[in-house]
Amino acid sequence: MVIFEDRLTRATCSKAAIVAALLTAVVALWAPAATSAHERSRPTATTTWLVPAASRAVPLVARPRPRVTRLELAELAALDRRSPAALANVQRWEGQRGVTAWIDVLLGAVSGDRVNPPRASRALALTSVAMNDALVIAARSRRRAGGRPAPCRRRPWLGLGRCVSDGPLPTTAVAAGAAARVLRELLPARTDELSALEQEAVRSRLLAGAAYPSDARAGLALGRAIGQLAVRRARSDRSDTQGVVVPPPGDATWIPTPPAFAPPLEPFAGTWRTWNLRRGDELRPPAPPPYLGSVHRAAIQEVYDIARTLTDRQREIALFWNDGLGTETPPGHWNRIALKLVEESRLSARQAAFVLGALNTTQADAFIACWSAKYTHWTKRPVTLVRALLDLGYLSLIPTPPFPAYPSGHSTTSGAAATVLGGFFPDRARELGAMADEAAISRLYGGIHYGFDNDAGLALGQRIGAVTLRRLGD
Repeated sequence: MVIFEDRLTRATCSKAAIVAALLTAVVALWAPAATSAHERSRPTATTTWLVPAASRAVPLVARPRPRVTRLELAELAALDRRSPAALANVQRWEGQRGVTAWIDVLLGAVSGDRVNPPRASRALALTSVAMNDALVIAARSRRRAGGRPAPCRRRPWLGLGRCVSDGPLPTTAVAAGAAARVLRELLPARTDELSALEQEAVRSRLLAGAAYPSDARAGLALGRAIGQLAVRRARSDRSDTQGVVVPPPGDATWIPTPPAFAPPLEPFAGTWRTWNLRRGDELRPPAPPPYLGSVHRAAIQEVYDIARTLTDRQREIALFWNDGLGTETPPGHWNRIALKLVEESRLSARQAAFVLGALNTTQADAFIACWSAKYTHWTKRPVTLVRALLDLGYLSLIPTPPFPAYPSGHSTTSGAAATVLGGFFPDRARELGAMADEAAISRLYGGIHYGFDNDAGLALGQRIGAVTLRRLGD
């Protein structure tokens, strides 16, 4: 059972009152206009993005009476642990998988629902920070509470798999409540699927004998309350802005590109609310080279020359980093890299949530900053000018996406992601930097960007990543 010290006392709280107070107290912590991310105290390993540092309440966990514990042990004993499905359920959500499995779920939806890159980065950020913040609050509670021995310690035969417990407010339940609440908001067509996964995650801790039912319910309630903070932010982050886009007049302005000739994608994404940056144009790169000047003409020629002499290795790189619509997208690609690092490093669930929160807020900021620059400069794509000046039949190796060229979005998010992940995994920083360089040049090999698009994107992303690391106290 979970209570807030300044709301209730241990002696007088009913279970219903406790849960109600938990939800009220946690949601009341969030005030969109009162405290910005840049007005908080210097962040540490307990950094939160949704709950202002000055307003964090610390939940307390009350030890239930012995009779309640006996009843809960009997409830756990009645669960069916004999089926292979039960063991698979436990293993699916154990340890860091209690966090990373939700990123897997989201990446599957990104590819299956054909989510575009800016919105994919937004969804990943909202989901990651909800889990991170919920686990930070839960961890503070555990440090203040004695708790009770895990069920699998009291009754070893109740355990399934390893007997591992993190005490009251079990991590898997907290993360499930936070992630599922956010994802139900972002993916309403998948509500039933997400709710079933949420219950499966919580049940896994009961099957493992790692948590008492009342602790699991309290953890779920805490997670949902923090998830609601993310939902509130999502509803006010300006991502629903609509309107008529009027490109600037002139021959240099971007026009729709073959073969789809689609209208400009997410023209207002540069105005969305940022996470670690103050605003989308805070680090705007310099203007691209003058239209059809010597530098621009040389860049057009370079795109065309590479297309005519493309090696097998260059083609492989272009396709590997393509990450177009219907895939996990560039931010999803970097999440896959992060998930591998998290697994190899054997991080805890809370550590994994922190890494993913840092990565995904950075990538969301990268897309906002990049889109702010794209729709300031409205740079024509190479395919438009190669066809106009050099070869009317030219088409890029990978499909040219429907938005202006400068700077490159993939280069921006890759520079940002590699910088932040390099801060968490310094022994892999050089390798990650090389990945970002390869992702950037892949856009030249694919025929959809000029070299200067990629250079500006990498530099912008690296600066955005540095802002995040400073915020985290690197």
